Amino acid sequence: MEEYILGQPYPDPSFRGVVDNAVLNISTWGFDLAIFWKNPTPAETKAVSSDPFTYGIFERDNVPFITLEFSKMTLDAPVNVFNSPPQNLQEFLKTDTNTLRLYFVDATSYIIKGLRAVGLNMDFVNTLKNLMSEQLKTYEASKAVDQKIHQTWSRYNTDQMIKEAKRFRIS
Repeated sequence: MEEYILGQPYPDPSFRGVVDNAVLNISTWGFDLAIFWKNPTPAETKAVSSDPFTYGIFERDNVPFITLEFSKMTLDAPVNVFNSPPQNLQEFLKTDTNTLRLYFVDATSYIIKGLRAVGLNMDFVNTLKNLMSEQLKTYEASKAVDQKIHQTWSRYNTDQMIKEAKRFRIS
């Protein structure tokens, strides 16, 4: 079992080199969202770790993007169900969990600067689960979803996605 400890390196080395981006991992109990940010300031760390924020879902062709609005930054995290272990995905789709764990990682040092767990709105969770199930039916493999993600990024920036997203607030 991996340990995520504030002030320690992020335990999964496969995301080294990811900068100013968010990566979603689906587990049987909920979501992990790691934000890799280059040289985060104390204000950015506080924004992710403890300030209110808004999250939402933007979707194109059964590919959801989780949008995040913190006071100091905006991000989007695409969801590719083929990047999660099939057993985790199937278990997650059956559960009623709404937990999101956020990890704020300095992309330069790979040190965890902030940790946070929140409960997500169940309308958001159910919409996301429905889109994930439809994605499994629509696409045959990760590569096809990745192509759709890149097409979407070429047409929409994060702020445009946020404007069109169904949004929820964490206080």
